[in-house]
Amino acid sequence: MALQTNVFRNGEWVTQTVDLKAVLKGSTAAALPAAPPPPTPPDCGILTRTIIESPVSRWVLPALLRSAHHNDVAFVGDRYVSISELRKDGQLQEVLRKSDFGCRIRNACVIGNKYERFRVSADDAGVDHIKSEDEDDDTQMADFAFASGPSGHHGLLPPHLLLLVLESGTFVFLFIRKDLHGKLEFVASPFHNPARRLGHHLGFHVAVDPRSRYIAVADAQNKFVVYELESMESLSDQYMRQKSITPIKAHHPRAVQGTILKMEFLYPRPEDQYHVILLIILVKGDKSKMVIYEWERGDDLGQVFAEEKRGHRIRPEHRMPLLVIPLTVRSSFLVVSENAFGICKDPLQGPPDIENHYPFDPKDHPTTRFHHGTGVPLWTAWDRPVRRRGYYDTNDHIYLAREDGVIVYFEFNSSDVLGVSMNVGECDCNISSAFTTMYDAYSDFAIVAGDSGPGMVFQLKPRQSIVQLGPIPNWACSVDFTTTDDLSSWKSDAGRRGKSNVQWSERTMDYATAPDKILCASGNHPQGSITELRYGLPANIITYFETLPTKKVWIFQTSNPSWPFQMLMTSPGTSDVLLVSSDLSQAEMAEPAATQLDTMSRTLAAAQGPDGTVAQVSENFITITSSSQRIHSAKHAYSDFPDLDGVVEHAAVRGNCVCVSIFADSRFKIHVFRTDNTAVSLTQTYSVDGEVTCLTLCCIGGQECIIAGLWRYNSPWLAIYAAKGQEEMPVLIRLDIEEVAAADQADAMDISPTIELVNTIVVVIESTSKTSLALGSRSGHLITVQLDGAPPFNRVICRERLGTVAAEVFPVDSPGLLGSILVCCNDALLLLRDFEDKRPGRFATRHRVWVTDLKDPATASVPVISASSIPSDQSNANRIPLVLLSGARISFTELYLQSGPVPRRLPLQGTPGKVLYSKTLQCLVVALQIGDQPNIMFMDSDTGEDISFPLDRSGNPTTFINGLGGHGDRILGIYEWLFTQAGMTFHYLIVTTKGGRLVLVSPTKEDVRDSDGHKRRRIRYSTRYKWRETTPICSVVGDDQGIVYCAGKMLHWEVLDTSEKKLVRKKSYELNSPALSLRIVNGKICALTLSDSMVVIDHKSDHQDDEMELIHTDQATRKSNDLFDVGDCTDGPLAWPVTLLCGMNRDFAAVWVPWRQRHKELELVAEGSLPVSVRKLGRGHVRPAWLATEHVPRYGRISSTVDGAEVLGMCLDGTVLHFSLLNVQVWRFLRLVQNLASRSHLLFPYSYEVSLLDDEEYDAEAKETPKSMKHIDGDLLQRCVEMRALERLISEDSDVDLLREYLDYLDDGRWTASFQDANDVSRYFDLAYDILDYYLAPVL
Repeated sequence: MALQTNVFRNGEWVTQTVDLKAVLKGSTAAALPAAPPPPTPPDCGILTRTIIESPVSRWVLPALLRSAHHNDVAFVGDRYVSISELRKDGQLQEVLRKSDFGCRIRNACVIGNKYERFRVSADDAGVDHIKSEDEDDDTQMADFAFASGPSGHHGLLPPHLLLLVLESGTFVFLFIRKDLHGKLEFVASPFHNPARRLGHHLGFHVAVDPRSRYIAVADAQNKFVVYELESMESLSDQYMRQKSITPIKAHHPRAVQGTILKMEFLYPRPEDQYHVILLIILVKGDKSKMVIYEWERGDDLGQVFAEEKRGHRIRPEHRMPLLVIPLTVRSSFLVVSENAFGICKDPLQGPPDIENHYPFDPKDHPTTRFHHGTGVPLWTAWDRPVRRRGYYDTNDHIYLAREDGVIVYFEFNSSDVLGVSMNVGECDCNISSAFTTMYDAYSDFAIVAGDSGPGMVFQLKPRQSIVQLGPIPNWACSVDFTTTDDLSSWKSDAGRRGKSNVQWSERTMDYATAPDKILCASGNHPQGSITELRYGLPANIITYFETLPTKKVWIFQTSNPSWPFQMLMTSPGTSDVLLVSSDLSQAEMAEPAATQLDTMSRTLAAAQGPDGTVAQVSENFITITSSSQRIHSAKHAYSDFPDLDGVVEHAAVRGNCVCVSIFADSRFKIHVFRTDNTAVSLTQTYSVDGEVTCLTLCCIGGQECIIAGLWRYNSPWLAIYAAKGQEEMPVLIRLDIEEVAAADQADAMDISPTIELVNTIVVVIESTSKTSLALGSRSGHLITVQLDGAPPFNRVICRERLGTVAAEVFPVDSPGLLGSILVCCNDALLLLRDFEDKRPGRFATRHRVWVTDLKDPATASVPVISASSIPSDQSNANRIPLVLLSGARISFTELYLQSGPVPRRLPLQGTPGKVLYSKTLQCLVVALQIGDQPNIMFMDSDTGEDISFPLDRSGNPTTFINGLGGHGDRILGIYEWLFTQAGMTFHYLIVTTKGGRLVLVSPTKEDVRDSDGHKRRRIRYSTRYKWRETTPICSVVGDDQGIVYCAGKMLHWEVLDTSEKKLVRKKSYELNSPALSLRIVNGKICALTLSDSMVVIDHKSDHQDDEMELIHTDQATRKSNDLFDVGDCTDGPLAWPVTLLCGMNRDFAAVWVPWRQRHKELELVAEGSLPVSVRKLGRGHVRPAWLATEHVPRYGRISSTVDGAEVLGMCLDGTVLHFSLLNVQVWRFLRLVQNLASRSHLLFPYSYEVSLLDDEEYDAEAKETPKSMKHIDGDLLQRCVEMRALERLISEDSDVDLLREYLDYLDDGRWTASFQDANDVSRYFDLAYDILDYYLAPVL
């Protein structure tokens, strides 16, 4: 007898027919041990955030948003606005940036007259509230676009406003002012457009009336709205009264019959001050027509647009115009189409007609090498240059730009309209719609910032060739990226350079290495490149020279107008003096007799007083040089003072006090001297118990003190001596033990026992109440010591490790950088700012300084061992001059204080398609398209040098190896295959192409010498094996037995036959769509298909007919670009990893594969939306050592990889995203903050649309479903931190209760145990900010 029953098998209940006898027999048998339960999917959240913004600018607009005295330009991208100033040298300097709009920017334009300006004296320029740093009074500009009187200024408003139309339909009007602390800030006036209900794409077209009285905004279909603006005088009055503006006065919508193709305001006659003309070009079916609306300012817009106008037909050749350019003469306009030019003259006098014109012979402007299309190059942009007021009443000038870099100049007049045209030249870049012109005293400037490849700033001189002034970095479109990490997956048995892999929870500073580089492939030939993405502060080299190895320099100001700077340089055993010009571009060595300084011995310290007196302390002398009327100098030898002999080791100078440490009779002494003019007297001597390692002078509580670094009893100490009075015992502070336990260091990396001697000390902040010091140590530690009160002083000591070698600290001589220091460590220069802004004893902002050369952007940043500030009379808050030392090289640089990407572009001789970092060869492998032929090259990732040496079958040098170089072919995949057999590992590169070719490349490293005898490496490579399929091979992967590749929709598994020495096909499987990416995980194939998301296939199973077996599929169809596994470890009940799938529609999903349950679908762990689609995922240890040491495991963080590497996503537009894993406890807290922040008018002033009813019913509690709740938007949290908005967001009692509950459960209550019972909510908010700062800490 048989019966049916349910049994639990392979992790699920199944129905099975069993025999009754078997059941009875089983009941009498001994019970078998229960099988372990199958693993469960990890319960986690995912935090994503932007770490590098896209460099793409959609619009470049000259905009005087500060004052008429600044030559500013606005770069507007999809989500940001960047204001830069065009300097006298033609370089752009970023002034201010804004990216908190909450949604995409759909369009942008400038309100105000951009084309008419003239020079005025400072007295006539009106009130300038923001003084220009680069313009003298006699060269300042004023704008009279809205002149209401002789001076023409508008109270507190600048000449221009920047209008942004957001995707939400909101208008945002921007200008710039200074806050109470003198810092620049944006003033944003949002207008929540009631007309946005007309369509979702309002803002597709935007036009501004030439006199800025009206703006017209249209959607992509048939609706437009005209808005009447307040006058600038009225807006100025509003701002003076309310400190805000409301520019929109009235508006009126209108629908038309047809699709709006172009919309522009035309210029009325100069004498018609109130006339307004709106031109709209419509297309309906295969015909186009132009419609003109005209009215007088102040007319009722409802009556103006009450009836629809019929319009006038347009000639077929202009049916789809590329550009419509309003001209200032006779209300005419120029139409630029693909194959024709046309001018419509006097459109208001009779039926308008577009007359065809041929201003030049097309053969005069042949297609350039920057054209990448298949048809003729298109005209993409135009601009009107700045001219004196009144000139455009009877004339007009236009620059017209073509996509391949050609620029043509047109002149128009009031008689014939079209005057002449001339070819300006060709610029070495592509030109998109982001094109504009600016001005200086003698010529026009053009700025190009395209959406593909780097842009450019160049000078347009009359009757001269284009002068290129500098590139504008752009690494879009980024088709691929890699890092120099040796590993490529979430876990690997072998670590960096073949060492054993160390889990992230066990990693210490001893495992710290140089951060991995991020390199992306972008651009088309001739702009193809590999770009190293760096983040920090650029220090542009002004000039540099080679000299003797220099350890330190001091800069003094002189009264010599030819050489206003004097630089004292110290080298082992000697010193030198260099004379420097005011612009730092020229320098020459000074005669020792002329300076009267000691140049025969090493300088230990030097300083210049307010009266110009220079005190130099060298190994042999104390030299005082006074330059009151004429130079007076006095040298005082140490032997001139009684009982003073020995070796002078260290010194410090401050005011009239000089102190030195001298080693004699096996011990150190500190001697204090006082100066009076050029006289020097010894006033104090202290015996020291220990070795003096450094000296400095400061004031503590108003008392002058000597600070000495000591090494005693094998520990670093700080000794504090009184500089005046009787000899007293010093205050001694041990630096390598905790005297005051800091709560925020409870979970920090244990670094104290490794602290070595202190080598440098600088004063960070000095006041009557407290003095803060920064100390550098030989072990790479940065120690801050805060002292206050009376001796032995109240003290707070904080320690952090910046590197594995010595860290030296240097002061910053700039009034705008109070609380800042410079640090040199690991040959890198850091700028640390904002001391104690967030945490006691800590610098809130730390950035790497990258030394860049604008003349050679591909040059790597030089190592820096010392730095010194250059005194400057200009109070420029955006940049400071520095002298950087690199051994025998001294560089004069200009350090820009606006942090951001500092890309390094490595040019290629072709168009890159794929890039891979070979851990075996320690170089980059780049797939190139040279013309229409594919090739590969090997590139040194440090220098950008091409180290390829291709060979043919006979071993002779060639250009293309066998299997590559076919016309019309293209490389689709590169894979580094390590094949192990008989204990030996063989290294190959597998290259697959669109033409169906599979090429097995055998590369070999070798060292050769060039013609100069210098040793260099190169990679010899040739074809070892090749195969060809009939369909494109889009992906490939390999393991120890063979390779798997996808040709078309067929998945093939081939193994290496050792006897026949070739690949032999074992199995095949047909997919529903091509596989974009392949991985081998747990011995199974994970294939990311074009249309079916990820599928898992067992290619080694004993399935029927010996075929591959499909064992896992996704529950939903996800069109994804790439996949990457992330996870903490392989131990425990949770079965890591989860797989990130980054979709093509700006989304991502995290799915889990039930490996032990065959034929079960993938489970969704989390999903969410991204600001832009991710094209490629990768991993790397990209955090520098000074960031990685503070990012130890805590606050519920789950490492994304076993060894603690970061997971990054590269987007096509150049954006770089970062992915982090969260445990459930911290996810609940972050979800609470996001739930409240996403509904806050404070954080979304431009797109806030939540109704009161929804607000009353809203529950902020974190919920597990839907899975999109598991996604945390780090960019939104970043805004919360910047605005310190938590207290305002979490204000309701119920929300505060949730905050306390979530934080009490975090890490088993570890962080709230000390104050959990106290009724102090502020401690919870402090902890909340610490958690946000931890998760939003810089990655680069």
